[in-house]
Amino acid sequence: MIKQERLLIISNNVLSTTNNNGKTILSCIDSIPQDQVQQLYFSNETPTVSGYRYFKISDTDVIRTRFMGVAPGTSIAECDANDTNPQKRRVSLIKRNSVSLMLRNALWSNAWKSDALFKWLDDFNPTVVLFVAGDCLFAYEICKFIKNKYKTRLCVYVTDDYVMPRTSDKYCDRRLRNRIRSVLHDMLKETNVFFTISETMKTDYKKLFGKDSHLLFNMTDSLRISDYSTSKDDYPIVFSYTGSLYYGRDIVLNRIGRIINEYNCKAGMIKGVLNIYSNSSQEKAKINENSGCRLCGSLNLNGLKETLNKSDVLVFVESSDPKYIEKTKYSFSTKIPEYLSVGRLILAVGPQNVSSISYLEDCAICESNFDNLEQTINDIISNRARREEYAEKALKKYEDKHNRSNMQQVFIDKVMGAK
Repeated sequence: MIKQERLLIISNNVLSTTNNNGKTILSCIDSIPQDQVQQLYFSNETPTVSGYRYFKISDTDVIRTRFMGVAPGTSIAECDANDTNPQKRRVSLIKRNSVSLMLRNALWSNAWKSDALFKWLDDFNPTVVLFVAGDCLFAYEICKFIKNKYKTRLCVYVTDDYVMPRTSDKYCDRRLRNRIRSVLHDMLKETNVFFTISETMKTDYKKLFGKDSHLLFNMTDSLRISDYSTSKDDYPIVFSYTGSLYYGRDIVLNRIGRIINEYNCKAGMIKGVLNIYSNSSQEKAKINENSGCRLCGSLNLNGLKETLNKSDVLVFVESSDPKYIEKTKYSFSTKIPEYLSVGRLILAVGPQNVSSISYLEDCAICESNFDNLEQTINDIISNRARREEYAEKALKKYEDKHNRSNMQQVFIDKVMGAK
């Protein structure tokens, strides 16, 4: 069946082994023969995953088209696998907010077409489109045009929420969200397969759009190293957090660090440490190292794997601030399957109505009440049996819910199935 289909991925982000959206997409499709997959994407990112053919259209290209008459876009047959600088790939001329996004959409309207793009598409002649829907209205326009021109099947994947109202929204925010909601609603009427990122999104989007969806998580190979023991008797107990510090996560981590520090002071020795791994120097200023947190820089894949396996407790946090809950409610962190695969106790601190926290309730120690956090952390440090119990629960959930080969086959059957 796969041999008969040619999959075109349309997304804002390029396929990647490191960046969240690109990593999620790659994890879904990397078992499909590479000559049957191509990607059209809309950013300045440089492809680093070899074997695929890409067509890139960036803001810079569109500006040149508008003001210099230069045909937009570039076909990329070979990637630079050595270009692994994520900051370089994320450079954008336009700061992202609702006003700039609306201006960007106006700038892109009908300025993305070129003979080079159509030749690239004609040579491939896609039969299936996988559209990763975001907050760029022009991308919906491009997707619809290509679907109709090549009479393809359409699969839509929503990895973050851009349509549900937020109390903090200003006029332009509401207007943009309403417009995206309307365009997505129309697109879903012509969609063959609909994917969402979390159970909360699946439920609420079915109510909103009247269309059911399939859950599609990031598919992570196990990061577990069997040589590392899951428990130990000696101190310190190592708590590790890997990820960004945005959306108030730094505040929660500082609170955890202070509690561990106070525990150590009372014990008269270092019984616990919190190591924080994040790749932004600007974020680091928000962490108070005097609170007991240790800033350890960023990690590549090998470093991440070793760090997670050496840890006793893996920390996942979300803020309880209502303005941040609205931003994270429907998301599903790529860290979750990575954490689960290692088989360590996971400490998840955050509100129960955030998708990532609710997903971990049956396999992690979840704490939504800061008043109880001290007792929870103290018990984790002192109770080896409890750490072992939840380590087993985490590993079992990974094996039951995140089997990569099974998940990928289900995805391929739905996306590349017969018309």
